Amino acid sequence: MKKSQFRVRFDELSTEIDWLEKEYRSFMADSYGLFTWKTVPGQDTPRPFFRLESESKIRKLQERMEMFSRWEASFTMAFGKLEREFSVDKR
Repeated sequence: MKKSQFRVRFDELSTEIDWLEKEYRSFMADSYGLFTWKTVPGQDTPRPFFRLESESKIRKLQERMEMFSRWEASFTMAFGKLEREFSVDKR
């Protein structure tokens, strides 16, 4: 793989990571309704805490987690492919 091709692939994966992070953060936002962010005494960083909600909101949580699992599998495949291509070129 040429350096420019590697850079393009790397940039694509970087963009994918940014997109996944935004999706994850929107899922964890207070407005989503399943989690609330609280600062634990003695810590500076807020942490997500699950709120007991209706069955329909819990179902939404399950659907989103399944969606994240599919996205993660897709990302892992793409990253593995890049890793294999890069290791072949190093030989």
